Amino acid sequence: MTPLANYFEEPAFVLGNQCVDGLFYLRLEPCWLSEEEKTPENCAKFFVEEIAKLPIELKELWNRAKSKTFDFGFESGNVRPHYKAEISLGTLEKVVTVGASFIITIYQISTPEEECAQIQESN
Repeated sequence: MTPLANYFEEPAFVLGNQCVDGLFYLRLEPCWLSEEEKTPENCAKFFVEEIAKLPIELKELWNRAKSKTFDFGFESGNVRPHYKAEISLGTLEKVVTVGASFIITIYQISTPEEECAQIQESN
């Protein structure tokens, strides 16, 4: 996955590029998005467009990947208003066209006590 990670260094943040138990994982996030623009719709469109522009050798590497997933992560919250995001049918079709699946991950937010304990553990 390193050649793909290198390719994506400019248009995206490489959050992870590692091998675990013989499987290679590449995690990316668009770097051009403001917080307001950072929606599943915009992120999916961004990566679909970038994947379409891959040079042939990187496109072959992408196509050989065992799993290709667009994983959208959100922190849960306990204040209103709720967060709602839509992904259009057209964008979902494009995600499928590049051979990817779609996952939504909800991360539990830490309590202030848990954050304090994590800081103390790291010191």
